[in-house]
Amino acid sequence: MIVSVDNATVTLALRNPTIDADPTEGVSSMRIDVVVDGEVLESESFEYPGGSAELSGIAEYGVVQFHIAGTDGSSVHSYGRSAEVVLEPAEDAWIPITFLPINRVFPLSAEMVAQRSDHRAITLPDGRVLLLGGDDMTRNSSFDEIETFDFYDGTFSAPGAYLSTGVAGAQTIWTEELELLIIGGENAQVGPMDSISMYNPIQDTIESISHLIQARSDHCAAQYIGNGIVVLGGEGTSNSADVVRYYSDQTAWISTSSSLQNGGSSEDVTACAASDDGLVFVQGVDLGSTGIIDPLTGEGVGDGFVPISSAAAGTFVSGAVLVQIEQDAFWLGGGVDLERFSVTSEGQEFRMDSASFVNGTALATPSQGAAWTEWNDEGWIAVAGGYSDVNGLNPVNKVELLNPASGEKGPTADLDRARPGCAISALPDDTLLITGGFEIGSTSSTAGAAIMVPYIED
Repeated sequence: MIVSVDNATVTLALRNPTIDADPTEGVSSMRIDVVVDGEVLESESFEYPGGSAELSGIAEYGVVQFHIAGTDGSSVHSYGRSAEVVLEPAEDAWIPITFLPINRVFPLSAEMVAQRSDHRAITLPDGRVLLLGGDDMTRNSSFDEIETFDFYDGTFSAPGAYLSTGVAGAQTIWTEELELLIIGGENAQVGPMDSISMYNPIQDTIESISHLIQARSDHCAAQYIGNGIVVLGGEGTSNSADVVRYYSDQTAWISTSSSLQNGGSSEDVTACAASDDGLVFVQGVDLGSTGIIDPLTGEGVGDGFVPISSAAAGTFVSGAVLVQIEQDAFWLGGGVDLERFSVTSEGQEFRMDSASFVNGTALATPSQGAAWTEWNDEGWIAVAGGYSDVNGLNPVNKVELLNPASGEKGPTADLDRARPGCAISALPDDTLLITGGFEIGSTSSTAGAAIMVPYIED
């Protein structure tokens, strides 16, 4: 699609990277919006096929996004957004846009390098997606090799970097230097691991930098101040927390261990996250393991743990989605209700200022162990997969969008197939990439990934 912009030609390359989607079905007109900082500054509509668009004045805007809607005159059938691009006066540009039917999940034509489940998918600063670790489709072996998805050419590749050992379910945290820490996880053959590695996204290299004091899987990690990290909970752990810090005078990462005091129990922790001022919210199985940690109080991290009161308690859950929604507030959605021992769609918010829970936005579907990602910078998230039962036998084959802070609900779409153990990530053009997973009752599957273009009516 060619767009004339002042004295330049902008080519909007509409791409369909899927196996069976038809983005032009039912489309009789197109609309192009030029968006700057979330505001539509120029808009042009034309008949499709056969029409064309000509826009003026865009050279003044600098950084822009192009949004394209395929409509039938009243309803949007297909949609696509570009990543943010810089338009220079009188310079031609080629801009790729994934253009697909809205709010539907389609399998990608490109396959992953490996068949992964229970892996991590992290969007890198350059727009690629890093697929890290995970188990193979037999779930008898864990991957040590990484792979990346290139948003611009739509393919998966292995850069040849390896973890020191294969792990699934590792925790990942970005350092202040924009290198990725990979903490703990479980090797399918060995069990919980104590490794701490660091991935350099510019060089695509991984190095082992330290070890946890104790091996951990199904744990959580919270980055409280700078390069200071509290690691809590996990299978087989004792009543203590690992504290991982970078000491510049020693040019080294060091892990130390600290027992939780004041009734806290690390082994009962199900989730944790840090507020902007460095306090750590800890979700546990009961009053004694739920509360707030001030890692900078006292000699050890445990000295600053304050459990909540019975009057402030919410629903104790495990396997919930945990998202920071304000500077000092966190949302938990779904999970296993530990009192009723059932999977819930309930949402609740934990407020740091009052150290208490209030009702929050609910999920559309009860689930536990779901994958999630931030979808945009307006507070929307996407939640995919998980299980509808406590024992992890019935997969949730859905993707839903919601804004936990505002309470707004977006669309819910069916996955292309069952994908328990999948990962979901947002690409630079706000397309959602769903990777991996397995089929319950089967040990064979393609190394398949899927894609979705979300669209929420203004």
